[in-house]
This record gives sequence, structure tokens and C-alpha cells, in this order.
Amino acid sequence: MPRRTSLAVALLLPLAALAGSGVLALAQWPRYWLWIAPEQAPLAFLEALLLFSAALLAGLLALLAVFEERPLPERRTWALASLGFAFLGADERFAFHERMRDHVLADMGVGLPWGSPGDYLLLLYLGAGLVLLPALLKLLRRDRPSAWMFAAGAFLAGVSVLADSLDMRTMALATERLEQSLEEVVETLAGSLLAGSLLLYFGGRLARLARIHDRPLGPGVHQRCQAGGFGRG
Repeated sequence: MPRRTSLAVALLLPLAALAGSGVLALAQWPRYWLWIAPEQAPLAFLEALLLFSAALLAGLLALLAVFEERPLPERRTWALASLGFAFLGADERFAFHERMRDHVLADMGVGLPWGSPGDYLLLLYLGAGLVLLPALLKLLRRDRPSAWMFAAGAFLAGVSVLADSLDMRTMALATERLEQSLEEVVETLAGSLLAGSLLLYFGGRLARLARIHDRPLGPGVHQRCQAGGFGRG
């Protein structure tokens, strides 16, 4: 696949995420938030799908690193990224952190100065992701568009996590619905950029492998073959 085509396919994901969010909002207008903001809304399913896609791509990159006998830190980074994205996808699909917050952490009465009690679990997720982020960007810098897309996705993910930590009890109902809807749209866009980045990078790796495989043998290799240099030893 040509490089421009691969880049266009990767960029289609965030465009499709924005278009899908718009369609879901218009489908319930003027109650635009019904299919956007709730935990089990259709947009949440799309977010989980994007995160699981990123987990699959990171897992494939980990396997590719193993087959190519890449250094251990690279294999470990891709494996941890795959597990992390899979966990985030499961959390989005089954609302783990919301249930933990509402049924366990909220009763402890501990909260951030700007948030409600227990509404800080996603910040711990964010902290874990920031620990792994430099290693991932170091791997992705071989492909600059992939690195920029991943960095943009990570930035938007951080914005959505910070927005999620705000205390909704202090907001008017209309403001709360708008804030939660925008937060979910930003989160979906972040997931699409992360998945698109890994898709573009994985496609580039496969293209390089194909070029190496199809590279013609040099004259010296042909001479050795004819002389029996590559015979069974």
C-alpha cells in the first residue's frame, strides 16, 4: 500500500470518530447527550472498540519485535502498551472505574480539591500511561506522522481525564450534560488518534519487511549459490 494511502486510512479514524459523534448527537436532538454521555451509550461502545483495536495493533507490534529479535526493551514496551490498551478498553466497556468510584472510593470521603470524593481513579490511569509514553514515542519517532498522531491522542486523553475529574455536583444540569458530552467526544477522538497512529506505524513496518523480502540478490550471492556455497552443510 502506498505511503499516502496508509496515512489517509489512518487519518480516517479520527474523522470517522468525529462524524460518528455528530450522527449520534443529531439522532437524539435536542437531547443530544442521550447517546453520547451515559456510561453505556453507543459512543462508549465506539471508544471501547478503538481501545481494543489499539491493543491488538500494539500486540502485533510486540510479536513482530519478537520475530525480528528486537531488543528486550522494545518488545516489553509494546507488550505493556497492548495490555494497557486492553485494560482501558475493558474499563470503558464495563465501567470498572465508575463502579469502583461509586461503590468503594466515594464512601472513603477522599477527593481532589476540584473533584468529588473518589473521582481520581482515572488520574492514576493517566499517571501510569505517562510513565510508558516516553518509551512509546521513542519507538514511534522512526515514523514522524505516527509519532505526532500518538502524541496528539495522548494529549487529548489527558484533557478528557482532567475534565472527568471535575466535580459535577457544582454544575447546572445543562452544563453537566454539555461537559460530559464534550468529554466523551474528546475521549473518542483521542482513542481514534492512538489507534490510527499504531495502524500507520504497523503498516509502515510491514511495508519495510516486504521491501526487504523482495530485494533481489546481489551478484556475489548468486555466485556463491552457483558455487555451492549455500548447500547443505
